[in-house]
Amino acid sequence: METQYSWFVYRMMPLADEKQGWAEGKGKDAKCKGVAPLGGPYSKLVGQQIVPPTDGGVIAPVPPDDGKRPSKGEMASLMTLTTCHPRFSDKERLIVHAVLTKQWAKDPNKPNERPPELEETV
Repeated sequence: METQYSWFVYRMMPLADEKQGWAEGKGKDAKCKGVAPLGGPYSKLVGQQIVPPTDGGVIAPVPPDDGKRPSKGEMASLMTLTTCHPRFSDKERLIVHAVLTKQWAKDPNKPNERPPELEETV
């Protein structure tokens, strides 16, 4: 995400079936640096899920909203993206959760400089 003064790099959280064994598996990938299953009030958080449109808990500050609140030391900087599922339908919602992994301050002397993460390919 780009703002006037910074770039913020978010990475998608592990999928439900990736959480177990994350550190030994996909978590070793350089593109996953800074990402790991979260504990505490975020322990149920997954990178992607499909929910009914009535499920507002997925967009709560601590998704899913089950009443648990993090201490200051547990707080995570998250981004939640939502879209329709299936495409162009209001039947369900596709939810993607990502965690902040890096912030790059912009250099006013280099207005076209971009963070290296934007150059990654799949």
